[in-house]
Amino acid sequence: MKKKLSKIGRYSNYVVAMLLLLSYLVPYLPPKHFGYLSVLGLLTPILLLINCLFAIYWLIRRRQLVLISGVALCLGLGLVGLWVQPFGRNEEVKANSLKLLSFNVRLFNHYHWHPDEDLHKRITSFIANESADVILLQEFYNSPLYYPKGYPYKAIVVKQQRHKIGLAIFSKKKIVNWGSLQFPKTANNAMYADILTDNDTVRVYNMHLESLHVSAKEEDLWEEDKEELVENISRRFAKQQEQVSLFLAHQAQCKHKIIVTGDFNNTAYSYIYRQVRGNKLNDAFQEAGRGFGRTFNFAYFPFRIDFILVDKKFRIHSFKTHYLPLSDHFPLTTTISKITD
Repeated sequence: MKKKLSKIGRYSNYVVAMLLLLSYLVPYLPPKHFGYLSVLGLLTPILLLINCLFAIYWLIRRRQLVLISGVALCLGLGLVGLWVQPFGRNEEVKANSLKLLSFNVRLFNHYHWHPDEDLHKRITSFIANESADVILLQEFYNSPLYYPKGYPYKAIVVKQQRHKIGLAIFSKKKIVNWGSLQFPKTANNAMYADILTDNDTVRVYNMHLESLHVSAKEEDLWEEDKEELVENISRRFAKQQEQVSLFLAHQAQCKHKIIVTGDFNNTAYSYIYRQVRGNKLNDAFQEAGRGFGRTFNFAYFPFRIDFILVDKKFRIHSFKTHYLPLSDHFPLTTTISKITD
């Protein structure tokens, strides 16, 4: 019986190790051409964890078999930091620093998805208390009721005027230019604002890439047809690829330093993230975060689908994910300053 269980364990280990190795390819494969495989990027953190558990198990029971997961883990060692950071960074803030807050506010509970009637007040109170220099909100409901006080400059993009739903940027510093990327045939969108900071102009992008329309409730996930679920997600990822292409063409025309924030509806192990980040941006979580990079309020696993990506010409002094029950996403804050020559 023990031999049979050991054999099952060994072959199961081979399967999850191979899946992990396959997931390393996902950031390089366009979802339009590798739709089903792109979904594997959502599972990369889970596969990393399962392989770690297998490695520990074999280390105790049969050391030679630790190589099955050990090799797979070693090959992806550099990717672990996209999901978990052990130390963090919290440096003294400089006088010329810039604090950013990015948050999918889920319409400030305007349509009462949550029974707490005062939830919108707690959201606005949190935003006020953080006192960020620039606030970037996704799933924003355009009503003066939700405009933060003390922000003389604002840019709001709403694709469907009658629904008042869109994106918003509020700034204590002057916005000299702003606009919308106008993603076609979707309610999702991206916007930008050029902000004057210390005689320099910084472009900030606020993005909300194609939503997956997948329930975060365990009972709903179990009831869904798995083939249809994978098909739906792969189709949404292909749509994200189109949206990212529009973003890349737009930012290629920008001469300023850029910052990209928002809800990507995809993980750091995806083609989408890799394309947006490119080689000019640093991930604020990876540079200064601590713990698991959980930004979506899913009960069973820490998914990181919200990001603040910062031009490498900035120093990232701190980063924080605020684990507060205000939305289905958690707010992110970071403090940065320009690196002086």
